[in-house]
Amino acid sequence: MRRKKIQHGNVRNRALSLALALIAVAVQVLAQQDEGPILHPKKHPAKPGPNATLLVMCDIACNWKLDGEAKGRIEAGGSAKAKVELGQHVVVGATEDDVDQVKQLSEIKTNGQTVISIELKPMRDARLKAEHDARDKAAQEQKERLELEAQQKAARERQEHEEAAATNAKFENLSDLTWSFTEDWTVPLFHKGKPQHLDGQFVFAKDGSCTSTAITKGLPCRWIKQGQTVTIVVKAVKAHCDETWRLTQNRDTMSGQREFHGETRTILYDNNWCNSQPAHTVAFKAR
Repeated sequence: MRRKKIQHGNVRNRALSLALALIAVAVQVLAQQDEGPILHPKKHPAKPGPNATLLVMCDIACNWKLDGEAKGRIEAGGSAKAKVELGQHVVVGATEDDVDQVKQLSEIKTNGQTVISIELKPMRDARLKAEHDARDKAAQEQKERLELEAQQKAARERQEHEEAAATNAKFENLSDLTWSFTEDWTVPLFHKGKPQHLDGQFVFAKDGSCTSTAITKGLPCRWIKQGQTVTIVVKAVKAHCDETWRLTQNRDTMSGQREFHGETRTILYDNNWCNSQPAHTVAFKAR
């Protein structure tokens, strides 16, 4: 009897435990229905690396870049490789002095190898030829400019020489010009010894005669030129003294003295008056 009671108690305990377990499961199911399903992160397979390859070649030694990143140097006729992803890529090749540069846009659409050839030599040769032609043109223009300047200078010098020769000939003749002059002197016995000044003109005729506002009209006047020395002789008439103008010519100017000599033909002064007169300083200028 006692054993039956114990067995009956064990059955009851197991039934109670099962009921409690069922209740817990039901509570969990109800909670999931209220909050929604529980999500767990989904693991993706690892993304494979780039499978496309870019082969870059240069006809002359160059430095190259891929999408703005320096990739190094390629020998003349050599090549270099780089792994790339599909899509557009920019390849730039430049000469070692970085003067000439080629930029190429490449569209990589499939895996495998894509070849890009950078032709720098034609660009460099064209630039060098253009520079050479420009230097030749500048040199030729400089030569022509110098020749023109030399011709113009020679023409100016010829013209100046001809003008100078014509002017010198005109000065040599004296008779082709009108000469203005100034005269300064001081005579102690006259004008209270004050310095005197006279302005006038001289005209030299081709026959050797001359006239001037400095001497009384009608007085015999002759002139002669020997080299740069000009001599004017005025013979005395009535109360005048003989005069000799001794001048030295320098192109369009003459300078010297007006001297008095001989015997005066006036009753106011003795015969030594002319010889005692101081020489007058004269200066001529051609007009």
